[in-house]
Amino acid sequence: MTACSWERHPEEEIQRVFPPEKWRQHRVAIAVSGGADSVSLARAFVSLAENCHQRSQLVFLHVNHQMRGKESDGDADFVRLLAKRHQIPYGEYRVNPGELQRAYQSSGSWEAAARAIRYRLLLTAAEEYECRFLATAHTADDQLETILYRLFRGTGPAGLAGIPFIRPLNDMVLLIRPFLALYRTDIISYLDSLNQSFRVDSSNLSSKYMRNRVRHELIPALDSLFSGDWRTALRRLSQTANEIQSSLLDSEKSLDQKWNVYQAEEHLFQRDLMFTEESGNNPGDGRGKTIRNKRENEPGNRVRNNIERTMEHGVNCLTEPDGKGNGKNVGMADDTGHVPSACPDECVQIPLVIFDDESDLNIRNYLWRIWQRQNWHLAEMGNSQWRRLITMIREKKTGTEEFPGNIVAQIQTDVKLTLHPKNR
Repeated sequence: MTACSWERHPEEEIQRVFPPEKWRQHRVAIAVSGGADSVSLARAFVSLAENCHQRSQLVFLHVNHQMRGKESDGDADFVRLLAKRHQIPYGEYRVNPGELQRAYQSSGSWEAAARAIRYRLLLTAAEEYECRFLATAHTADDQLETILYRLFRGTGPAGLAGIPFIRPLNDMVLLIRPFLALYRTDIISYLDSLNQSFRVDSSNLSSKYMRNRVRHELIPALDSLFSGDWRTALRRLSQTANEIQSSLLDSEKSLDQKWNVYQAEEHLFQRDLMFTEESGNNPGDGRGKTIRNKRENEPGNRVRNNIERTMEHGVNCLTEPDGKGNGKNVGMADDTGHVPSACPDECVQIPLVIFDDESDLNIRNYLWRIWQRQNWHLAEMGNSQWRRLITMIREKKTGTEEFPGNIVAQIQTDVKLTLHPKNR
């Protein structure tokens, strides 16, 4: 391990947060753009792998966005040579310009479009190389920039919590960020000690991108006004937001559990209804309702004891009838904390009963995650808009409301809330 004289050493940091013992039996894909941060991450992993005889567990991955012509190709050549020099398998993936243009038109941001495609390609590559982990080189500077950007754009606890150290990309691949406690000064000092060169992305100097303006204009202004103390204060704020977000996620799991009970109760009611029909009983003569009432009076979740009124408006509360007695499934939440899945045409339907007795904060957080996962615009959803939607849910008021980004909220009965883009 290279000797160090700065605050945090990259190799020591990986050893601390992601020691080789954790990936001894798994391959690690390292996203390498060619810039200082990712090259430092690559060199640190190689050093640790050599010491532990785990070099074969590493893979270098590079995504060429083809946005800077020869400069982008030069980045790819640099990373390819770096991998060859250290005898590490290398995968290179090129972004289709047409796909990038379509993603930009959808998101309205070149940065967001490139990021979405980059992560999709990296995930595909990680799966191809049978990697359990995908490592990226986000640093403490990136963390501060992200929190500031979200703070001034408008965000909640999830946004203020910042970039997570680890998150699953799917059931097979975990995204990890071992450098979140390192600053760029640590990175540069490490590369200098190795006499290791790196590439400079000219687009990082352009004021065209908001993140660059945060980095080159806002942060220096904050440094001049508040010295270095604001960074410590912002980190404390992020830690507090992370704790709040963890609590909100626990509440969200409770909402999902209510949803699952609701789904189970609906299936039981439909089964009872079928039983009365097959027995020659008329569901409308009260006998089917007697079966339902008996079941709902059994001990269990509070939601079970509030289903009858909801069911009076129809059996298929979570399906769309096709006119033939059948229903089209519109998706259910599961017990892993996933929000409702989208039905065709990008709509989401939620039984209103699951929000009973929930706080406004829990409801807002749940809806916020739906917006996020549906990739609907969150920037313009301020406090007044969330309050309007929550009031609509509280009052179970039938009608239609339109929200920023052309998102429509509709309650046709007092049974369910439907959310969908206006042009669906």
